[in-house]
Amino acid sequence: MRKRDVGSIMIKALRHNPQMLNLHLDKAGYCTIDELIKNLDTFGYKVDRQMIEKVAENERFSFNENHTKLRADYGNSIGLRLSDMYDSNEVPPEILYHGTSYDAVLSIKQNGIVRFAKNQKARDHIFLTELKDVALRKGTRHGKAVVLPIKANEMHNDGYKFYHPKNDIWLIEDAIPPEYIDFNNMLYD
Repeated sequence: MRKRDVGSIMIKALRHNPQMLNLHLDKAGYCTIDELIKNLDTFGYKVDRQMIEKVAENERFSFNENHTKLRADYGNSIGLRLSDMYDSNEVPPEILYHGTSYDAVLSIKQNGIVRFAKNQKARDHIFLTELKDVALRKGTRHGKAVVLPIKANEMHNDGYKFYHPKNDIWLIEDAIPPEYIDFNNMLYD
């Protein structure tokens, strides 16, 4: 079994559809490694702990402290609450970036950045990053990309909670109102 194939099925199950592998996730999004291996095997994916460890080296996954459980860190659409997954005491940098499509800018100027709850696959949170190039890459998934600078520290000072799962990645559950977006300094693809 190829690492890429295993990673693909794991990310689909842990982010969007745990039922596809009959997984039971706790409120922080973790399933046990033993259950994951057993259920992957049941569905024809022959893997062992070493393969799970290799796949999980990708920044999209994390283990619990004693490496008995695994979860997808972001991009979830299964109703997880960030407050159950991460500590919100960390102060974000002054500016974070959000990648989106050029076609969405007019709507964002009017409504801010919102999760589309009417969409069945809507993410549970909004993805932000400290890196402009990462935001640009994320934005290209939706068409011609635009990077929006977000006044993250100002939002934090106004009571918004930011979650920092790892590295340059930050998440927020709330919509981002237009007044916290620096439209004058947008970056284009």
